Amino acid sequence: MFSKNLAETILFSPISSGADSINILSGIATPTMASWYLTSLHEKRSESPFAPLQVNLIVGMTSADGVSFSSHSEFQDLQRRDAADASWDTFSCSYVYDLPAIHSNLYVWTKKGEPVSAYTGSAHFLQSSFLPSEVEDLMLEADPVESLAYYQNAEDHSMFCTHSEIESNVRIVNDFPPDLGQCDSPSNLETIALSLLTRDGGIGSRSGLNWGQREGRNPNEAYIPVPRKVAQTGFFPLDKQQFTVQTDDHKSLILRIEQENDKALATPLSNSLLGEYFRRRLGLSNGEFVSVESLKEYGRTNVSFTKIDEEQYYMDFSQPVK
Repeated sequence: MFSKNLAETILFSPISSGADSINILSGIATPTMASWYLTSLHEKRSESPFAPLQVNLIVGMTSADGVSFSSHSEFQDLQRRDAADASWDTFSCSYVYDLPAIHSNLYVWTKKGEPVSAYTGSAHFLQSSFLPSEVEDLMLEADPVESLAYYQNAEDHSMFCTHSEIESNVRIVNDFPPDLGQCDSPSNLETIALSLLTRDGGIGSRSGLNWGQREGRNPNEAYIPVPRKVAQTGFFPLDKQQFTVQTDDHKSLILRIEQENDKALATPLSNSLLGEYFRRRLGLSNGEFVSVESLKEYGRTNVSFTKIDEEQYYMDFSQPVK
């Protein structure tokens, strides 16, 4: 049985034995965990190359509990994301759509379609299960053949999150917090504002929202600067943990703190996603340089974040009412 180092044991170690696909059945799962796993695989591959994997996820409790709108949107984005870079792993996400719902957790590795190892236990596909947290989970080795058969049975009762009829078969729950857009700082929730300008009131020519404005980079690449004093408060999770941001215009992003001294807030699977988002809000073209004037014309030189819980935040970049 395993209760320590679950991520290394269950999610990474089988790769060294030649496993090329992981099939995950989890009663509860989040896109932040899926994004963390895909990002971690990509980063490990840059250090010690291995072939891209197939990562298959089935969320088991969706037929009973539904799935939140933000999670549904993010799972779809992860499955649909640009696969032009062959060094990235392939991800699919499905929801169980009929009863009984499945609360079990099962991780089955295969090699060329044949089961090679499997694990079962209390660890849902969540960051709190596989990263340091206040919760400890226990996992056991399982019979690979029986485990794959169980997974495939669940697969027969599931549907891809991108299926054209998914919203007719699985309840999508609206989790957007409308009250947060109605006030500057809800009394029971912590809010901070991050400036998009430099200390002297300018804007970075090759940093911040213009991080990609250099030869050989995607010009949309961007990050939001995070002052050291903010990074040290614990407002945002550190150590590469990822979190969901719901925006005032009803979009959803997955972010994490990055770079030396935790000075940057970025979209980990592609830094360009954040730059594309802000350029769209500012009315700029894709890849266009973001100037101080464009921010002032829009009416905002900062962006505010409200912490809902450890994995959910609200981001406000709305224009001031004139």
